[in-house]
Amino acid sequence: MSFSVEDGTGKSDATSYVSVADADTYHTSHGDPAAWSGATTAVKQAALMAATVYMDATFSWLGAISEDGQALGWPRDGVVDREGREIDSDIVPQKVQDACAYLALQHINSALDATFARGDDIKRQKVGPLEIEYADFARPGTWIPYAKNIVGDLIHNVAGRVILSRA
Repeated sequence: MSFSVEDGTGKSDATSYVSVADADTYHTSHGDPAAWSGATTAVKQAALMAATVYMDATFSWLGAISEDGQALGWPRDGVVDREGREIDSDIVPQKVQDACAYLALQHINSALDATFARGDDIKRQKVGPLEIEYADFARPGTWIPYAKNIVGDLIHNVAGRVILSRA
């Protein structure tokens, strides 16, 4: 699969929300982690594609896709952020790009598609001898709250908060 960045036109072949150059800029301004800066362009592209897949599979975006044939969840129509600002339907918001860059680094460090026992809903954790009990409703898989917080006002059901939009 070739690397193709969504440019806001609803591309049918898009595989990433952010370019390698823009992800490089994001990471440079957020501490320039060695795992990112030391990665090859091909590794960065693969990580950005994995992050994009993760985002579209994990987050329930507000609004509706802008183009019937678009490959990704963005761009979208009818999205209003928590401050009441309407998000243009011909862009990928900076928050989405930032979360994608962040998640791409996480993928380089530990694959986003790795299998985990029960996600992040720990019911009890005992230190010695070590014991972890997950909540009954805990879902399997990777869950990265920081990324969710970045795009929190663009997705449904964030931290039990009801998201309202203007009519």
